[in-house]
Amino acid sequence: MKNQSKIFILRNNDLGDVLTSTPLLFSIKSNRPDLKISIGVGSWATLLLQNNPDVDEFIACNAPWHNKQNCFYPANSPKTFLTGLQYVLFSKESNIITKKRFTHGIDVLGSRQGSWLLRRAKIRNRYGVKGYAGGYKWCQKFITYRDDRHVITSSLKFAEFLGINDSTEPRPRIYLTKKEIRDNYNYLDVKKEKRKLVAFIIGGPNKYYNYNDQTIHQLFTKVKTLFTTDKYKIIIIPSYRTPEKIIKKAYDTFNFNHLVIKTVDKKAYLSALALADISVVTCDSTSMISEAAITGKPVYIAMMKPNKNNRRFKNFYTLMTELGITRELNDSVEEWSYESLNEVNRIAPIIKTKMKTNGII
Repeated sequence: MKNQSKIFILRNNDLGDVLTSTPLLFSIKSNRPDLKISIGVGSWATLLLQNNPDVDEFIACNAPWHNKQNCFYPANSPKTFLTGLQYVLFSKESNIITKKRFTHGIDVLGSRQGSWLLRRAKIRNRYGVKGYAGGYKWCQKFITYRDDRHVITSSLKFAEFLGINDSTEPRPRIYLTKKEIRDNYNYLDVKKEKRKLVAFIIGGPNKYYNYNDQTIHQLFTKVKTLFTTDKYKIIIIPSYRTPEKIIKKAYDTFNFNHLVIKTVDKKAYLSALALADISVVTCDSTSMISEAAITGKPVYIAMMKPNKNNRRFKNFYTLMTELGITRELNDSVEEWSYESLNEVNRIAPIIKTKMKTNGII
């Protein structure tokens, strides 16, 4: 077997951003099985990708820029500049990346600090983004940022630098497997009745949605009114971002006729997805919306008024609606079906065929 080329893909950003990179991973693995794919993500994102067959290696990259977990200052502030420089030059994670001797490197976001990291790691072929966050000056090739182009479509352009010109569908790929969901079916002691089951999955406040009392009251009232107790039983699932006062509000609102999970419990979450006939997910979490889409069952997005507009959220909603996966929660309940986002079983034979064609196996 030939010496294997190695590619490092930097995506040290938030969960929704990491999710938008999954089509790129799929495209590279499907067309270039000779490349070993290592992805640099924050510790908060590893669970999102843990079943992803397109990733050969995870590398911890808890970098202090362009994420909510480790970046505590504005993106263009001097402190962000200095902490980023310190990370690139002196951190253990940066040293580990350098020792890997990658042949190719992609900074999907296209940040100044990301391009520093690729150069510091002595990666020969470095690819970044021009016109977004300064991440192209240390790169040999770059894509050009366009505000009118979805981030998934943009990231797929990186594949062209690797000689790939396929037409990978620009949709997020989730590898929380159906088996993982199915295995937790009986975790919640919920008996199937004549009433249909609804998984109501609640996120939490971020810079775009503040979850104020009025918003939550209106949202809970709408859900309770639409999914009446004579036809539906609701399972309310909080996330790690759901404030305690909102969990308490959910309990006070729904507990009499429904089931409220009062703690963050992954098995309860998976069980609810397995049991539910319909899922309702708050609009602040692209990752939870995508995970609900694994089921192939109707997914409603519970919209809230944002503090400020976000193009990425809007593009994500549009994409998922166009794919026939989600609908906005309005004044009526419908049911529909679609091809689920579970990818593991579908792409395994594709990768195997490509490897045979290229003489890898």
